[in-house]
Amino acid sequence: MLKKLFEKNDYIRLGEIDRAEREIKKLKELITNLQDQFMDGNISPNDFHLMKERTEKTLSGKLQPNFTFKHIRKVVINTKLHC
Repeated sequence: MLKKLFEKNDYIRLGEIDRAEREIKKLKELITNLQDQFMDGNISPNDFHLMKERTEKTLSGKLQPNFTFKHIRKVVINTKLHC
């Protein structure tokens, strides 16, 4: 019974990691798109800096120093293999 509960929690955590990784990728792509728009002259320097600052703030909230989702995924999967 407990084993099934832990397995379910592992799948939930792996799903949350995947979702967070997709969100981080999306934010990085947004910054790249903002840079492209700025370089093409489609947005003003002021607008670019405001949007980039907001996006980077959101991104920094998703990233933690010395913390990687790949590491967590590896720990969860290795834990399952040893059970």
